[in-house]
Amino acid sequence: MVRRPLNQNLLLTILLISLAGLGLLYTMLTPEPPMTEALPDRSIYNASPTGYRAWHLSNQKAGIPMRPWQKPFTELDAMPGPATMLMVEPYTVAKTSVIFGQKEAAMLLGWVAEGNTLVLLDDFRRYGSNAIAYTLALEVERSRQRQPSSTGNPSVTFQALTPSKAPKQLNTYVRQRLMTQGDLSFRRNRAAKFPSQTLLSTPAENPVLIRMPYHKGVLILGTVVDLGQNTYLHRPANDNYQFLSNVLVNEKKPIFVNEFIHGYTESEDIFAYYQKQTPLGAIFGQLLLVLLVMLWLAFVRWTPKPDEQEGQAKNQAQEPDGMERYIQSMAGVYYRTQSAPLALEPLLNRLDSLLRKQFRLSLKEETDENELRHLLGSVFAHYSNKGSEIDPSPDALLNVLKQAQSVVSKQKRLSHQELLKLARQLTMIEERLHDYGTRNSTRIHTFHR
Repeated sequence: MVRRPLNQNLLLTILLISLAGLGLLYTMLTPEPPMTEALPDRSIYNASPTGYRAWHLSNQKAGIPMRPWQKPFTELDAMPGPATMLMVEPYTVAKTSVIFGQKEAAMLLGWVAEGNTLVLLDDFRRYGSNAIAYTLALEVERSRQRQPSSTGNPSVTFQALTPSKAPKQLNTYVRQRLMTQGDLSFRRNRAAKFPSQTLLSTPAENPVLIRMPYHKGVLILGTVVDLGQNTYLHRPANDNYQFLSNVLVNEKKPIFVNEFIHGYTESEDIFAYYQKQTPLGAIFGQLLLVLLVMLWLAFVRWTPKPDEQEGQAKNQAQEPDGMERYIQSMAGVYYRTQSAPLALEPLLNRLDSLLRKQFRLSLKEETDENELRHLLGSVFAHYSNKGSEIDPSPDALLNVLKQAQSVVSKQKRLSHQELLKLARQLTMIEERLHDYGTRNSTRIHTFHR
């Protein structure tokens, strides 16, 4: 297959980068939660007035670990236990699906009965919370009429709450009054089976936050859904945030905040996120896969050209083995580092050592030159010169040795081809001297001085 034109590869690359940029831009342009809300949202991710984000951030700053729980009630068993879970004004229905109904309430009570703690703040008029109140024989009633605040804003009403017969731990660091806009309180009917303890009440002693044991676990129920909302961050001095944190910490269990009830669910990966957040929906993953395949095809050729196939076959046939491969690789390395003497010096040292041991001659002594010429003539007289790049005459062989010695002594630089040729010649001389010495070990004395 012929390589595709460069401009086609460039266009495909630009297309892929553009799509990735559009996806990033889409994410960046996703609007932030509005500062004004049509409906209250008690999520720790909500920075609007009814959200709990400020309370959650204050807990992080105080070193109180609270983890969001973004899974359905069917996966409660996966939560490490025993644990404490906070639920504030859960949605009943979101996106046409029931989030917290009677079935979910039964699952939640079963989870509490195993030894966990549930802190539920709600008006107890929704399907799920109403089912819990009915099971516990609790009724919710209006405790007072709304009153305008001292600030002159008729839409905001505050009521001071006072702890009544609550554990001392709940009063720790709580020195200011507590504030709420709620006007609901609890009333137990005669069918109530589980004892309850009032943790927070109105000045008229109407309980708005109660704690009761439920089998092996604990239920903490409250009608003050705004106890930790963002709007109290800049209100007159109050300890709402501290008191709510004390309620959770007092249970001495790992704390989780249920965000699934507010419509927040975990996204498994970026693909799942974009499938939900982009108009492409379920086909986003398939389109991304197609783009990756197109990009791969743009840069990969299936088969080489015919002339390249011939060149590869020729190179494989001429591929050197053994010492020849070593010489070529080392010659290339030394040439790139401009260190030809370092490549030749070991070869000359091995030759000198071989001559000293087997022939009592030396490359470093000029007095041995005539005997060395005679030895080289005798050695190469028994070898064929066919296909060899070395001249077998004694003078030519001595010239090779002297040239190598000159490169080493004067630290000369050689081209890659020159270095490769000289290294091959020295290696060939060494191999043939070794073979000659092995076969004629009884006549070596001929060349002794």
